[in-house]
Amino acid sequence: EAFPQLVDAEARYRFRLGLDVDMTAPAATILAVAAGSPAEEAGLMTGNVIVKVGDMPVRNGFDFHLALIDCKPGVPLPIEIDRGRKPKLFTVVPREIPLRPAERVSGLANGLNYSAYAGEWNALPEFDQLEAAHSGTTDTFNLDVWAESGEQFALRFTGYIHAPQPGLYHFYTSSDDGSRLWIGDQLIVDNDGTHGSVEHSGLIRLEAGQHRIAVGYFQGPGGKSLSVSWEGPGIHKQEIPASALFVANEEGTN
Repeated sequence: EAFPQLVDAEARYRFRLGLDVDMTAPAATILAVAAGSPAEEAGLMTGNVIVKVGDMPVRNGFDFHLALIDCKPGVPLPIEIDRGRKPKLFTVVPREIPLRPAERVSGLANGLNYSAYAGEWNALPEFDQLEAAHSGTTDTFNLDVWAESGEQFALRFTGYIHAPQPGLYHFYTSSDDGSRLWIGDQLIVDNDGTHGSVEHSGLIRLEAGQHRIAVGYFQGPGGKSLSVSWEGPGIHKQEIPASALFVANEEGTN
């Protein structure tokens, strides 16, 4: 499951096909085709088995992702589907992924808002349906914000992150137990579930400026940890510093 995240040719090279391909089967079977995507417009369907992308034979999901590395937005991409004795050729035109627009925000100050919740979960709860037991502000993603938390609790951090330059940003959460990270309304890192310390990651293209960020975390019995990191233009992989995180008293978004 981590391989598509590591390669993620679509995000790295700013194009979108709209295909979800099986990474566990011995063939590159299409699991889903996004509505309105270039793949749907070309006629590809769930259940199709991809056997060739461009000039590269495709035997499985790994081959499919590797075959996308040289693709470019706007350049037609031949995709061959297994149809028995007579394979069928589709031409998909990858669409450029724009940079996520920065948000106009006023009244900024360094920090994050947080809300803490008491309860027992084996996956992240629906925070909007819960009443917070405690809330406040903190410098960064800190599990010690609620001294009475014990072992069974959940936290949601919200605020803004400042992208210093436009380009591709890579976000990571390492957590014990589950965590997720959103930029705006888009889920970037899905590291949910009960587990020991595990790192997951995701990519997004951002304009320079402020972007809404939210991180959810829950703690079950046993060890607890949360680390939120990033890398991007001019930024080597590191925990997101407090200097890049903000809360706002007044805000307006594009």
